[in-house]
Amino acid sequence: MGPSIRSHYQGQTPSVRNYLPSSMESSTRERVLSKIKEWADETRPICWLNGPAGFGKTSIAQTIAKWYADEGRLAASFFFARGTVSRDKISRLIPTLAFQLFTTFESAELVIKKALNNKPYIVDSSLSYQFQKLIVEPMLSIAHSERMVIVIDALDECQVQDGEIMDEFIDAVVDACIVQSQVPFRILITSRVEEHIRSRFERLDARPVMLQLKLQDFDATDDIRLLFQSEFAKIYAINRRLMIANGETEPWPSSAILDVCVKQAEGSYMYASTFVGFVGRAGGMSNQQLLDALKAHSLDPLYMQVCSKAVAPSSKDEYGSLRDHKWARDMLLLLKCPLPIKQLSSLLNITSRDLVRSFSKIQSILLISESDDDPIRLAHKSLRDFFMTQSRSGHYFVDVPECHLPIAVDCLAFMRRNKEKVSCTRDGALHYAHEEWLS
Repeated sequence: MGPSIRSHYQGQTPSVRNYLPSSMESSTRERVLSKIKEWADETRPICWLNGPAGFGKTSIAQTIAKWYADEGRLAASFFFARGTVSRDKISRLIPTLAFQLFTTFESAELVIKKALNNKPYIVDSSLSYQFQKLIVEPMLSIAHSERMVIVIDALDECQVQDGEIMDEFIDAVVDACIVQSQVPFRILITSRVEEHIRSRFERLDARPVMLQLKLQDFDATDDIRLLFQSEFAKIYAINRRLMIANGETEPWPSSAILDVCVKQAEGSYMYASTFVGFVGRAGGMSNQQLLDALKAHSLDPLYMQVCSKAVAPSSKDEYGSLRDHKWARDMLLLLKCPLPIKQLSSLLNITSRDLVRSFSKIQSILLISESDDDPIRLAHKSLRDFFMTQSRSGHYFVDVPECHLPIAVDCLAFMRRNKEKVSCTRDGALHYAHEEWLS
């Protein structure tokens, strides 16, 4: 291969080295997996699987990659990982996918060689040109009875400074699929819902070529319960003698405690995985560690990561100032009852669009509906405790008494703007302002 491709190659093969160990049971999220398998055989070439942090996107991507590798239909794959050398740079993506095609398919090798002979330093070209010459055209050369699948996981995990290049890559993929009458592959991309990613995938002209799957639309309660039961059974088996000596009988823990664990997870595989990892760690009493885990704050490192990214210096901060972000965040955290987006934006005297944009940098830990009639919710209830406990959140701490004053001022200003309606309204932001804060 040409020198420019070699220098950017990640160094993984599609079927083995890029398949990362999963902490989740491969049988989880069967409905999501079924939807993806159905999509791979239909007409839309792109599937964007998205969801909040910790909802199991990577586990699903790994399962899909392994399944199609076993079926001989995995063309290439790339699993991003923030902070991991060569796996957090989007510049490595197309060269790595191309290398996998080059080494796996003889017909693709010939096409890629021709592209490199014509333009040895092709990685200096636009991503659109690279994608066409190194991915689309080689894929067209592959004779296969069923369409091959490309898996790209955790697109949001690439470096912060790669944001604009990420947008360019998404546009390159979408544009290629729009222009190509017969797309020779299916491409699964997973990510958190970050505003710049969402805006590229939700282009109007992208709709005919893309299926969007939102993990929060799939109830994971039963899967989380099965995960807990499976892992707790393993922990009990390993520590059987000590468990019996301490009076713990199978099944362990009790159904009541298991219900508490499932409820606290709130659909988050990351929470469940971290939780059982803590309970099963060596050198302790698992029954006591279970009780300790119920009091622990296992998602704090994730919250710190998202917050640090939200306030990272940016040369192009198009979604409002840091002050606006904190102002809206504090209001959301301190609301005594959730308000629909349009009501909350009225209370803050801003547009619904600006309210949603103010949360754009932390939306991976929020649930933001497409409808302004629905409220913005926290992805996990522990997020509120995180922000309101200084020892956990550090300089991201939300001082509740300090924040109450500006909220009261906003409520007074809102009532002043709508003073003729105060006495008669019984719902919405006006009722909230009057009854919850000032009555």
